[in-house]
Amino acid sequence: MITEEEKSNLKRLFDAIKKINEPITGITVPEWYEKRKAAKEKYRQLFSPANLAKLSKEEFMTFLYFENNQSWTGLYRRGTEAAENMQGLREAIAYLQKEPIDIKTRINEVLDGRLAVKGMGKNLATAILQVCDNQDKYGVWNNMVEGTLELLGLLPRLTTNRGESYARINEILNIIKTELNTDLVYVDCFMYMAREFLGGEGTEITTREIPGGVSVSLEKDLINFLAKNISLVEGGLQLQQKEFQTEAGRIDLLCIDKEGNFVVIETKKGKESDKVVGQVSRYMGWVKLKQAEQNQKVRGIIITNEPDDQLNYAVAPHDNIKVKYYKVRFELSDKF
Repeated sequence: MITEEEKSNLKRLFDAIKKINEPITGITVPEWYEKRKAAKEKYRQLFSPANLAKLSKEEFMTFLYFENNQSWTGLYRRGTEAAENMQGLREAIAYLQKEPIDIKTRINEVLDGRLAVKGMGKNLATAILQVCDNQDKYGVWNNMVEGTLELLGLLPRLTTNRGESYARINEILNIIKTELNTDLVYVDCFMYMAREFLGGEGTEITTREIPGGVSVSLEKDLINFLAKNISLVEGGLQLQQKEFQTEAGRIDLLCIDKEGNFVVIETKKGKESDKVVGQVSRYMGWVKLKQAEQNQKVRGIIITNEPDDQLNYAVAPHDNIKVKYYKVRFELSDKF
């Protein structure tokens, strides 16, 4: 399922990432891994069948925040909604731990079946599943993991059956675990850092060389620069959120213009022209349906660093998407 070349790339990337600091905590990835293991044990005890009946809303709420779970930053976004139904939540957590039941069935029942709890999505369900797992069988499924697997060329075909989709992703995560000779907690660290390291959604492994033959894109620097200097893109823009994770994917920059309309900004970052236009269109559709008021318009801006006729052709039919170009000036001198 994974080629020898892909195995080699995974191992080089894994070795490189172990030398990098985790951006939120500022500590090395191996140190972060140890903190994650300690947090996992804490919540494994809290969610265990012996303690689950007395799990309080306040105790569960602590799990939703990175400073406590040491693993995931976005669980609180909908997890607080799930905490409003503690009885249903306790039943769902208990069911996730019923090993005799096939994992596809467990995921389907908790996400879409009789045990579904409003606010319980794939990210929260599989985070709980991994925390409760004492056999190292279950990885985490969220948009970040999907994006990283896609970057690595390892994303399996997903279906509308979420139990089946999780089983396919979990199989790949377990293969990666075996190839890297580690555990699924470290694999989840690797998924997060690899996505950051490779430059985010859809980027190719190109540009700046580092020891060991792995490369990293400068896209992250560009997004950070634009976020701090958003008026350079267009006068009157106000940044709403940087790297906004949505059900449709991660939006590089979500802004409001001077007329109060939404603007989706996406950097091209090495993607094919048709793909980036489709991606921006998809994000605009999500914003239109999920964020915008009835009278708010949504438009898109694609930012790239070189002329691209194919991109211009792809954008031409879309009056609400435009292309802007940037230039980077880099000089070295013996004198300041």
